[in-house]
Amino acid sequence: MSKPSITVTNRDLQSPGSLSVEKDIVFDLEKPAKLYCLSTCGNNAESPQGQWHDRDGTLRFLQTISKRASTKNLSAKEVSSDPQSLVFIAGTGNGTLLGLSLDKILFQNIIQTFEFPDKVERTIKSIHGVFARFIEHRDDKKSLLILFSSPKTPVREIFCAIRICLVSSRTTCLLFDATPDDLSRIIKAVDGLGSGSKLVKQNPLALIVTILNECGFTSELKREDLDKDVLGAEVQTRASSWEDPGKTLVRWPHDFYSVMSILHLCQNNLMFVNHAVEFEVAAWEFFQQMSRKDEVREWLKANTSDGSWQAIRDDIDYELAHAISRKAQIGCLRERVGVQISLIDNMVAHQETSQTSLIAILALVFAPASLIASIFSAGIFPTSDRSWVPFISSTLPITLVTVAIGMVFLERQLVVRAWWRKAPQAEEIQEIPVTEIRPHESC
Repeated sequence: MSKPSITVTNRDLQSPGSLSVEKDIVFDLEKPAKLYCLSTCGNNAESPQGQWHDRDGTLRFLQTISKRASTKNLSAKEVSSDPQSLVFIAGTGNGTLLGLSLDKILFQNIIQTFEFPDKVERTIKSIHGVFARFIEHRDDKKSLLILFSSPKTPVREIFCAIRICLVSSRTTCLLFDATPDDLSRIIKAVDGLGSGSKLVKQNPLALIVTILNECGFTSELKREDLDKDVLGAEVQTRASSWEDPGKTLVRWPHDFYSVMSILHLCQNNLMFVNHAVEFEVAAWEFFQQMSRKDEVREWLKANTSDGSWQAIRDDIDYELAHAISRKAQIGCLRERVGVQISLIDNMVAHQETSQTSLIAILALVFAPASLIASIFSAGIFPTSDRSWVPFISSTLPITLVTVAIGMVFLERQLVVRAWWRKAPQAEEIQEIPVTEIRPHESC
């Protein structure tokens, strides 16, 4: 039995309400199982070695891994001097709204082969971002378990469980990404060509850095897209001095209420992106502290050279500073959205006030005109041997003048309302071509 020494820094993992313990993991039973399986030898990790497998192929892969583990008869105190090998299985889905790309029995076989505890299954079912590390003791052999699960938001949904064992010189990793396109980028970074992929295969902390970089990549795309939307609103409301003819902006609706709906949607999306970036900052700080602790450094460094280890730590410091900067940018973007919402609210109030004033003016103008016309029209008909027809020649011009004044006020109001429509057309604001922005399902 496992007797873990637990260190948890994220409140979501500590709070009982953050984990959906009662709810089972969602599996995609409509499609056949499809997983990417990779097993590397520490001394030969330069070339791609992984393959996509169906259910039967994955079971054969797990059997091979079990046989290799059973052939190593190292004592509990002996640590292998070979570079760390990697056993990597990856699939799609998030376990909540998007089913995992395997069935429950195959999932349990992977958990058993990788010797993962039950908390792995509970973490997949969580809709909140969690990260933690556990030091486990199994038959006098220590291992380090790292759990990472990004928030279930429209930004990026990644689950990753990593177990590092120095005695067997092996790192096992189970990873799920929400969409196939996102997963393909992680696979390319892990099992690609070049020295970077080799280091990822040999060092578990480099693998974690790669996964966190992918989260930051997606949240930055979302932030950039929302930034362009807000800038388009600022240009139309004269709140920005954007004068770059080489770049065009999104044409917004001319109706105030349509613009307000889009801005509120933008503000809602910014809340999700802000939560995701705050999680990234906390995760970078957590793994930065882990890399500096002697208690877990032997697992994270493994047999990596001092130069490569320092390069990984420098990457963490840089990405942490970058994530903090993006968090500040998102805070500024949320304030800009609030300014635009207040500005358009004032415009709507001004427009409604103008319309109310116009109605009052028209009532003051047309009511007397109608009354005068009705009174003097009575002279057309004879009344007690007298006729009021002679008065028409003098009262009709007065009626026409009052009607003309009302029409002038009406025309002025139309000009004011047309100003909002004509100004953006004169600037010829058109749609921005946005590249590689893909929507993610929201929870």
